[in-house]
Amino acid sequence: MSNEPVATGTPVVDVAKPVAKPVAKPKPTKTTPSKPKPGRPKGSKNRVKTAPKILVVSDLEKELAKKSKTLAILQARKQKELMKQLAAVNAQLDAITGTSQGKKAVKPTTKRTRSANGQTLINTISKVLKRRRNGMSVKDLQGAVLKAGYKTSAKNLYAMIAAALRDVRFQKVERGVYAVK
Repeated sequence: MSNEPVATGTPVVDVAKPVAKPVAKPKPTKTTPSKPKPGRPKGSKNRVKTAPKILVVSDLEKELAKKSKTLAILQARKQKELMKQLAAVNAQLDAITGTSQGKKAVKPTTKRTRSANGQTLINTISKVLKRRRNGMSVKDLQGAVLKAGYKTSAKNLYAMIAAALRDVRFQKVERGVYAVK
């Protein structure tokens, strides 16, 4: 016999050479954990897959309402737990420092008034410009407004006056010079 393939397409096997048999892997026992199958979470069971249920929009809305209600209940429960924990921590801080952490500081309620000036910046500018018919520059207005008694703690009064001059009561006479209309 020769070792060449036969015309039928099947190779001739040499009988003199031993054929290697595949070694069987030992089956896993309870002591050795088995590897999870790919694509399936650990601990999942074989379940028969069924076709997905077709839902109507109204069914989805009902389900959403149920889930929202459950979420609100769970959030309220969690908030109560956290508030209890916070109260316990505040009590411990009170015991250590001797002060009350649970009370909030109350801000004094004072309303800001213009009692120092009695009028707005725009009204003051208007009065100053009425005395000077030919107009004034912003820099001159800055000094005249302060002389007229307008009190301010602004760091940039020049910019405030320049912004106030955009009002409809004023007109630009020439570059940098403004007058009352």
